[in-house]
Amino acid sequence: MSCCKSCLHIDGARFNSLNLTQASSSFTQDEIIQLGTFLSEIPDHCQEAIITLLIRQLLNLYQYHLMTLYHAIEGIQIALAILLKHTPNDHKKISYHYYHLANTYKRIRHCKEAAECFIKAIEMARLSNEIDEEYVDMLETDLRTIK
Repeated sequence: MSCCKSCLHIDGARFNSLNLTQASSSFTQDEIIQLGTFLSEIPDHCQEAIITLLIRQLLNLYQYHLMTLYHAIEGIQIALAILLKHTPNDHKKISYHYYHLANTYKRIRHCKEAAECFIKAIEMARLSNEIDEEYVDMLETDLRTIK
């Protein structure tokens, strides 16, 4: 399921079945949504064991994971700015960096930004003589999965 087509629905029944309603009463709505997002990415048979962990520690771990993704985005953007300024004709390397940036945006469900980066990666790949059509096809497929 693509990141834009999927939607997080945290219903009371799901939280009640996981005993999260009472345990999460001190959490903000954003924290509850983050926890639900995290759990939705884990197979059902593993969720019960994970929920037995201290919920605050689990949420802190997930927030740390998100921060690493945001730092990755920042680092890739800096690298892209340097590449675009100093080696604007290295289309292959620029395309790869846009591809990595798109995947990182996709991971945090920023679909619009991911799509923009996939489009830029495709444009750069087409400007390069070194990148084969399989790579461009892969980029186009990834772009279609988030639209």
